[in-house]
Amino acid sequence: MASKKPAKKAKKGPKTVKGMAVSPSAGVLKLRQVLRGANHSGYLVQLALGYELVHDAVTITEPEHNRLVYVNPAWEELYGYAASEVLGRTVTFMNLKGISEKLLENIAAKTNRDGWEGSLLNRNKAGDVFSIRLRTMPLKNESGEIIGLLGVSYQTEGEAVEVGKSRHLSLRLPSTNGHARKPRQDWKASLAELTPRELEVFTLLGKGLDTKQIGELLEMSLFTVQTHRNHLKAKLKLGSVTELNYVSYQWASRRNRNGHR
Repeated sequence: MASKKPAKKAKKGPKTVKGMAVSPSAGVLKLRQVLRGANHSGYLVQLALGYELVHDAVTITEPEHNRLVYVNPAWEELYGYAASEVLGRTVTFMNLKGISEKLLENIAAKTNRDGWEGSLLNRNKAGDVFSIRLRTMPLKNESGEIIGLLGVSYQTEGEAVEVGKSRHLSLRLPSTNGHARKPRQDWKASLAELTPRELEVFTLLGKGLDTKQIGELLEMSLFTVQTHRNHLKAKLKLGSVTELNYVSYQWASRRNRNGHR
């Protein structure tokens, strides 16, 4: 008489796909809570589950107030925050103080149309400042309604820029022949030689804008903006683009502390 095999007991623990544990992160669970009852919640949750696996930093915000409803693990690693610390907050906490309001309005407008791409300076939880490349786009449902705003970014510098207690920038400059290059200390004395337009470009550089963004804001060609950058390096006696970025950030930060925009 054949013996009956005992029925297999269900395995405890998270479900697996080809041996890998599938356990929705706190960010996805929070996303489900935030979007429960909305007719597009399932769509956004499925997107978020895919974003869990990518190496770029990914955020989803709700379109009305640009508040975070999802960040992926790569974003948590880059910025040093846990998802639970930032969900529900607007994305402005990542920006440096004094960032151009016109730039932010431009990013928001283009994101809601068909997307924006550019470089920005951001700050992580530890206070380190670093450059990112950011792409944004609207997420739409089948009816064409915007149901979320997507941001995908990655760090574009090898090391972060540290901001100490004095609020002055301490930049880790690249070394040349084993010796760190630092900007000349007399660059401030040369500010008087700048034209009003050059000073405007200098200030925008310090706020983290790249050549394309400055051109759009000031209605200049890329060639004209680059010419101004070259003049700035020459007049301020700076040896590299890194040095120009360093001193322009110092200048813009100081103006912001003194109440200038």
